[in-house]
Amino acid sequence: MRFSNNIKRLNDLCAHPRIKPYISPGIEVNFHEIEPNVLLECEKGFFFFITLGTTYEVHTIGPPGIGKYTIEAMRKIFTETDCLEIRTRVPVSNEPAARLSEKSGMRYLHTTKKSFIGEDCYHYSITIDEWPMVDDECLRMGDKFHDIAPNTHEDCETHDRYVGASLMIAENKPLKSAAFYNKWALLTGYMPVRIESLDPLIIDNYEFKIRLKPLEVICQ
Repeated sequence: MRFSNNIKRLNDLCAHPRIKPYISPGIEVNFHEIEPNVLLECEKGFFFFITLGTTYEVHTIGPPGIGKYTIEAMRKIFTETDCLEIRTRVPVSNEPAARLSEKSGMRYLHTTKKSFIGEDCYHYSITIDEWPMVDDECLRMGDKFHDIAPNTHEDCETHDRYVGASLMIAENKPLKSAAFYNKWALLTGYMPVRIESLDPLIIDNYEFKIRLKPLEVICQ
């Protein structure tokens, strides 16, 4: 999964007869530039994100099978951009896309009339606060952290997931990471953190300090 500016491949996929009806029936699509929006490219195709402040509206462009990359796309957007919420609109006739949205952890919000390509649409959302509970990479990273961290609390999978998510965000967006984690921590009874240093990146949780690269506890 990578950020992309591969406009030729994007336009070729948009014109594919199996994909075009779900994008722009009767209208020729011809992208000339991506910015200020965001394009993620994978083996199967693209995830095209329209930026609406810190809300990003996603459209999947690719053949069957691209859905298996959805969680990875969410992870990259939440950890490497300013995005706080991902939204999508799904034509009611596109049941596979609706099922994929729900399987990926997105919440159904409402249905609107003729709001995309002339069809009624289901609207779905997932926020950065909900994402750790649907992405098992967050749990893996949290487990890795707790393997080296002093044991200061009972085991809690939810805590592991939010720690793992915050560590992944911190690699590219350390200030976003601290704000994300502190909001969750203060609502759940855990100690907040502060960024002691950006270079090298050192995080202080008032019980011990962590250096991110390489991941290690440096002070207790």
